[in-house]
Amino acid sequence: QLLSRPAFHPWLARLERAAAAPALSGTLLETLAVVAYRQPLTRADVDAVRGVSSGEPLRQLLEKGFVRHAGRD
Repeated sequence: QLLSRPAFHPWLARLERAAAAPALSGTLLETLAVVAYRQPLTRADVDAVRGVSSGEPLRQLLEKGFVRHAGRD
């Protein structure tokens, strides 16, 4: 059995907390998958693929830094 040294516990605990991935809802995951697969694209393209308005999920992904504006069509 391998264990870390007790002296490293505070540092390892900070790493564990920082490594936690932000939880994304199903809507955000779906929107991010469309953007990742079909990039570059416009919001209208995302709406067409998903079949619903994607303004709010795209705004949230922009705020979280998962997507970025790359210009205008």
